[in-house]
Amino acid sequence: MSWLRLAFILIYLLGAFGVSHPVLFAQSHQESDAQRKERVHQLILMRFVKGMNLTREESKTLDGILRRRQQRKQERKQAARSAELRVQTLTESGEKSALAEALKNLREAQTKLNQVDEEMFNEIKRAFDEIRVGQFVVIMGQIKSDIRSVQRKEPEPSPYFHPYYNQEYRPYPPQYLWMP
Repeated sequence: MSWLRLAFILIYLLGAFGVSHPVLFAQSHQESDAQRKERVHQLILMRFVKGMNLTREESKTLDGILRRRQQRKQERKQAARSAELRVQTLTESGEKSALAEALKNLREAQTKLNQVDEEMFNEIKRAFDEIRVGQFVVIMGQIKSDIRSVQRKEPEPSPYFHPYYNQEYRPYPPQYLWMP
């Protein structure tokens, strides 16, 4: 695991931990949400710059693409949320005629939200050569995997797990093994 990936995970965890424990991390509590998003964006950009070995101009191009993606994603998430709220209110009020149109609008908003990554990928393909596009795809997959691993809760231990049995479990003691 590279130092950059560890730094990204550590900062993500400190941000999440600092929100729930402001006494231990007063600085992260004082940091605004916009500052935290900008710091995460800079870490992600730095990971791409190092992993893809980008020049200064190429890193500016990639920064613009990532910022446009984030802006589009935020706008489309808000549109999808408002469409969901519209469907919820119409469902609760029982208006069948308007509900069909609201469901159609919700589906369109969700489709547009899902198209954000495809639009970003097309911009990457136009701006960079095939090798850099491949590096981008690999690094993006690693970043998404890291974020999922940080967000995923640890599974509960099995009720059948007994630490005393599992520490030095050997099915057959050595004296019972057959040796020619």
